[in-house]
Amino acid sequence: MLVLGVPSRFMDLNEVDPRELQRSVRFALDLVAAHRIAKGLVIDQERVTALRESLEERLVAAFSEIDIGPMPWS
Repeated sequence: MLVLGVPSRFMDLNEVDPRELQRSVRFALDLVAAHRIAKGLVIDQERVTALRESLEERLVAAFSEIDIGPMPWS
């Protein structure tokens, strides 16, 4: 990947499939919701939706900081 004509070692966000990211995040939150239901706890759908959106945004931001270059030898 090139950034301003210079090779970049950081992850290209164009390589992240937003639909796959959403599926993964929803699956994880579904597991949490199922656990809460099994324990008889209340689920606030508005809060879950807000958490999902925040988590997706944070994951995209984190992916942009991932160095995909080779690991240095010690």
